[in-house]
Amino acid sequence: MATKDGRPRKRRRIGSSIASGVVGGRAPRGGGRAPSQRVGGFTAGVGDVILASDCTGLNTVALALASQGINAMDQWASDIDAKVRRVLSANFNVGQIFNDIMDRDDTMLPTPIDLYVAGPPCQSFSASGLNGGVSDRRGMVFLRVLKCIAHVKPTAFMIENVPGLKCDP
Repeated sequence: MATKDGRPRKRRRIGSSIASGVVGGRAPRGGGRAPSQRVGGFTAGVGDVILASDCTGLNTVALALASQGINAMDQWASDIDAKVRRVLSANFNVGQIFNDIMDRDDTMLPTPIDLYVAGPPCQSFSASGLNGGVSDRRGMVFLRVLKCIAHVKPTAFMIENVPGLKCDP
């Protein structure tokens, strides 16, 4: 992939410029360093998005933001799958990785958060699933996501799921 001026884009580990004072991998307009704020273990500059996620999967939101030149600073992530947590640890600069949202104490979560993203299991709400809704253990994860949002109070949040989520039986 090339930049707008045709030069090859450098491949970099997501989050590698977090503490360097650059915005989206490049210096801010007008030269010098971007104004910054110390948040948790990160230094957030202008244009950075402080991200947190549950049921994170492969952290595609951080990848999408990076593809648009936005530095996503992962404060925390969680996923129940140990293999996914290893991928997150090896490929992203995540402040804290939790095993399971259902067992986590939200009072220990660092704030503020600009964008909270969650992709709770869909089987309980899917037309292809058992339609157990929130009475199914997997469906309860959605309620736990709502509880996290209420506690953390992110600037914005995004929940990815299936259309059946809108009409719990």
